[in-house]
Amino acid sequence: MMHISVSLANKTSDAIDQYQKADLDALFAQETRIEKRTVNETPVTFFCWSAKDDEALTRACISHLSAAEERKARQLLNPRDRHRFAQRRALHRWLNQRINRLHPLQIVGDLEQPNCRTNACHTSLDQPQLDSPRHAISWTTIGDMCIAAVSEAASLGIDAEVPSNSIDFLSIAKEEFTVIESGLIEARLRVAGSNSEKAAAFSEARELFFRLWRLKEAGLKFFRQGLQQGLASLCFRKNDNGELVLLHHPSAWEQAHGLIPTFSEIDIFGLNLAVALPPRDDESLHSPIATTTP
Repeated sequence: MMHISVSLANKTSDAIDQYQKADLDALFAQETRIEKRTVNETPVTFFCWSAKDDEALTRACISHLSAAEERKARQLLNPRDRHRFAQRRALHRWLNQRINRLHPLQIVGDLEQPNCRTNACHTSLDQPQLDSPRHAISWTTIGDMCIAAVSEAASLGIDAEVPSNSIDFLSIAKEEFTVIESGLIEARLRVAGSNSEKAAAFSEARELFFRLWRLKEAGLKFFRQGLQQGLASLCFRKNDNGELVLLHHPSAWEQAHGLIPTFSEIDIFGLNLAVALPPRDDESLHSPIATTTP
């Protein structure tokens, strides 16, 4: 038994040494899924990484992080949380290096003073803080999956949410959304009819809640704000055709330097993703949400 334990320990040590000798490209290039899409006539590249319960990989990722990030990683006692954090932050460095073609050490210095081109500039250490002077970057995390979107657009926001049966979505909507939006959800629940019709109405109301959440959070990222700005700072309503459109909200527009987002929804990496981008020349504030097929 002692011989087996020592052997396993040596193999783990060898794996860590092998990883740590590798650069970021070797860690991420092979297993990061990349898709290029045109969203609302704007080219966007999407990157998806699934975190792995791999201690050797995580230690190698930590070796590429800043001192503050390394401290944060080591404070996370749950191994899965540590894997997600370290791998995600190393992925951010790899992506920024890939975009800017900078040496990683240059990027470390940039992390201390991120500029506001990235929607992460107002977030905490738990959130992405990388930046590119030529690209807009937005991030969203779902479980083990981390998705980044990159574009040369002036601003960009993305979000994905997986519907859950375990939350009281109407109560949350009444607390976090606008009266208009919570009213839309509540109206779906006022369906008279058979049990199957009521169950279908409940499912539609829940889907509308998560759809609105995705759109609102993507919009906040477009405006370079986090959830601390409040989901109610953006409001969606239905137009005469029953389509969701964005309402003007001054407190959000003050942060946008004149930019007004338009929204699209795309299916990618097995998720429904909300994407906020600057409008085309022929679009207005009240343009309906565009749905892009795969």
